Amino acid sequence: MKKAIKNFLMIYSAVLVLAMIAVSFLKMQQMTLVKTNPNIFKPGSIELHYKFNQPLAYLHIVFGLIILITGAYQFIPALRNKFRKLHKSVGKIFLFSSFIVSISAIILALFFRYSNILESISTLIFGLFILYSTIKAYQYAKQKNFIAHKKWVTRVYFVSLSIGTIRIIAALLMATSQFSLKDVLGISFLIAFCIHYVVVELWIKYLNTVEA
Repeated sequence: MKKAIKNFLMIYSAVLVLAMIAVSFLKMQQMTLVKTNPNIFKPGSIELHYKFNQPLAYLHIVFGLIILITGAYQFIPALRNKFRKLHKSVGKIFLFSSFIVSISAIILALFFRYSNILESISTLIFGLFILYSTIKAYQYAKQKNFIAHKKWVTRVYFVSLSIGTIRIIAALLMATSQFSLKDVLGISFLIAFCIHYVVVELWIKYLNTVEA
């Protein structure tokens, strides 16, 4: 049972990573279209929202992509153990990118929300959690406490993947109700964040033997 749950979570995470990479490139394409041909988007759509925060949105998406790619590398034991120096360099890029993403998420939450106040609260919680986890991961790496370091990196990565789960939850809520994306985005973000936070804590505590 334990092995089945671990395999399911690993497969789900891999699917989310691939989907989020594809969506990230799509978002950047849409942001270009918003600038050059905004009339193709419906009034009030989330795509048009990018028009008001394009530099910050680009920053958030690009560094989010770096987190997805470098984070995936970090969790491949064969590569991590065989190429220690490369792992250290990739880890620095991962933590720096995580710092940028968390700060940009906090700014987006405070000044550029798309829907309701719940979206701002959820995004702020997400940004602060990723920022705190990034700092802890860096501190433990400096102290050479690699077991604790890996736990915090795991938190950063899996909670960051909640962005992908938001889309699934939002799609389900819209499919089973009369609500629009604006109506469900905040609650979808909060639910996704809570699910990922609980799952990663259970993973660290019960499902995964964390080794240096």
